Amino acid sequence: MIEKQMVCRGYICLHRKDIAADYVDFNNKNNDLYISMILFMKIEDSTHMIRLYLKDEEKKILNEFLVCEILFGQILDEIILMKNYSVLDFQGKSVGTAYITTIKE
Repeated sequence: MIEKQMVCRGYICLHRKDIAADYVDFNNKNNDLYISMILFMKIEDSTHMIRLYLKDEEKKILNEFLVCEILFGQILDEIILMKNYSVLDFQGKSVGTAYITTIKE
């Protein structure tokens, strides 16, 4: 079970070489824009969660991911596999469809 938290808007970042996904939540706190990235890693049948806070100059590392925008507001309970999902890059260009993990309430 993944730690529950409220989510309202963000991105799912698809790793190119596997189906693990990051959830990226854009926040503006104290006039300092940062990204809260939750990385789900499957290690020996247990799911680990790592949260990274990135400053503007560190956002470039996200270029390593294909990104799909999602809009929702719900509590995270589990992640499920969702196939043939349309994937967009940061410029909104379609880069095709892919198998990705997504969030289930």
